[in-house]
Formats: sequence, C-alpha cells, structure tokens
Amino acid sequence: MPDTSDVDTVYNNIRNHTIKATSVRRLSSKRPQSLSLLRDFTNIEEIHCSVLCLMSQLDTLSDLISKRHKLSRASFVICVPPTDQGSNLHEYGERGEQTPPPKRRRLNTETLKQPTSLDMEVREGIRGLVKKLGRRMRYINISLTVVRPNSSFHPTVSYCTIVLNKGTFCVVSNDDEIELNESNKEEGIFHALVETGCLSGIITKGDSNYDLSNVSHIPELTIISRVFSEYNPLNESYLKDLISRSEMVKVIYEPDTIDDMHVYSELIRDGSTGTLKRIHAIVPTSDLESHITLNTGLEEIYTIVRDQHDLNVIKHIVETYDHRPITYHVHYHSSIDLDHRSFLKNTSSPSDIVFKDIATSLVY
Repeated sequence: MPDTSDVDTVYNNIRNHTIKATSVRRLSSKRPQSLSLLRDFTNIEEIHCSVLCLMSQLDTLSDLISKRHKLSRASFVICVPPTDQGSNLHEYGERGEQTPPPKRRRLNTETLKQPTSLDMEVREGIRGLVKKLGRRMRYINISLTVVRPNSSFHPTVSYCTIVLNKGTFCVVSNDDEIELNESNKEEGIFHALVETGCLSGIITKGDSNYDLSNVSHIPELTIISRVFSEYNPLNESYLKDLISRSEMVKVIYEPDTIDDMHVYSELIRDGSTGTLKRIHAIVPTSDLESHITLNTGLEEIYTIVRDQHDLNVIKHIVETYDHRPITYHVHYHSSIDLDHRSFLKNTSSPSDIVFKDIATSLVY
C-alpha cells in the first residue's frame, strides 16, 4: 500500500481529483524535492524529505517559509557553487549550470578553510530568515544544510548544518573534521535567534566563543563531551559562561570520554551560580554533595556507582538531604554485582532513586 504522504502519490491523487492540495498536511519522499512543495501546498505542516534550494533562492525560501504559517518541520539543503566559480556565482545559482571549467591550479587547502564572501552571504540570508520568522522559532523545527564543493575539480565537499529545533541552536560541520559548533561563523545566526526571544537551548562542544553578553538565560544546555589534551584543551571559560546562564545542564558522554566526567563535573560546579534545577550529567559520587548544597533548587542529578563505597555515599546523601525533593539517577555497569532491591529497601527514600544501566546512556 503506497504511503499517502508520498510526494508522487499526492501529486497523482491531485491530478485524479481525489484530494485537493489545500488538504495536504504531511509530505515525504525518498528523493530530494524542490521549493515547489512550499509553493503548491499552502497548508503544509511537515516535510519529511530534503528540499533543495539554490543560493540565489534564499530570499524566496525565506518568503515561502514565512507564508506557510502551519509549517512546523522541514529540512533544506542550500546548494552553493564552488568557490572557483568567480563572478558567475549568481548565474550558476539561477541557471543551475556549470560555468566553463577553470584552468587547473595548485589547490590551497588553507584558503579553502577560510570563510568566503559567498559563505557570509549565505549565512546572512539564514540570519534574515530567522529574524523574519521571529516568535515562530519557538515552534518550528528546521535544519539548513549548506553544501559547497571546494572547487570544480576537487572531490571534497564542505557542509554545515544549522539546526533550529524549537529554539534550540546547534551547528554541525565537517570543516577541519570538526563536528559541533566549533567556529564563530554562525554567531550572527545565533544572535538572530536570541533577538527573537525564543532561545530554548544550545547544543555544543563548547569550542566556539560566542559573545553571550546579551544572553541572560539558557533553559537547556547540552554539552557534547570530547577527547581533549594539553594541545587541544577544552574552552573552560566559555563552557562556564554557558553554564552560569543555564537552568539545566546535560553532558553526553561516549565510551572514551566517560572517565573525564570529573572534569565536566568541576566545570558545572565552578560555572553554576546556584540556579541549576537539573544536572543531567553523570558526576562522581564524591561531587554529589557539593552540587546539592550549591544549587538549592536542584530537582535531578545523575551519578554513577562502581563499587560498594559509591553505594554507601549515595545512601548517605539521600538520607542527609531527605528534605530536598531530588531525584537521583544512578548509573551502573551490568557487570557489577549490584542488588537494587536490597539497596532500595534499606534506603529512607527509595522513590527518589532510579537505577540505569550505563550502556544505555552512552553514545557509541
């Protein structure tokens, strides 16, 4: 049975007068589609496929999204011509054609890493889109992937995906093998979101250095942990700056970063101004009490047990702060001989403790 939201099926049904375009709310496809989806379906709510947009169509994209008031979810791929297209960049975008191949020359990889006027033009267009949507940013989930071949004769492709999920800001890029929020090239888009008053969260590795002077409150901060060293240190001051403005802090660990939880725990403790309500970051049992006493309104905290000593510490903490409405999410490894039932039976507030297998909490 064909998917009733499939783009081809929907268009066939419209041609057969089975349905009207105005009744279509959801569309999906295994193939990338064009901006005609936004033009043809005025009441569209969700688009579950990539919609291609040429660089020269950014203003059109912005106008179409702003006019589709029910649209709540969509993904767009902004196609940018190679940097060696010279003065024919806009012609490339308008005709969708390649200009004559340039003369071969030695490739300067350092130059390719630098933001071009073309990159800035695209990001300025996205910034304008965010400002135009305004308060709708609180309710819409859109991702914009900027794709650009490094040159007409170079096989690699640079991409940068800007995710704006109901006010949560995240940047994913393959430049310099960087994955999350590593440069300040998208800072203007971030500040445009802040200006709408809809900033609800940030997902970051913390290696950028955005100006946060006009950011007073971050409801939810998600930190992607990473391997660091003396030669590639964490940007601790920036992470603390983010934490100081946050209500909830979450740290996503991987198997090769979980042993660094004490570092992130210290960052959370040092960055907090005492207003954290939820610490969804696994912290050592030795740090539990300092987090609890510092954040007087704390409601949830994550920790881990690795031996009987850790269990005893948790029991002491739960009983000492029995008057505090805190839920303890206790992670453990399945190889540890841990008797949950007897532990909970001998604890004064068993309903405040939730045991979780650490394997289900790590990102592989």
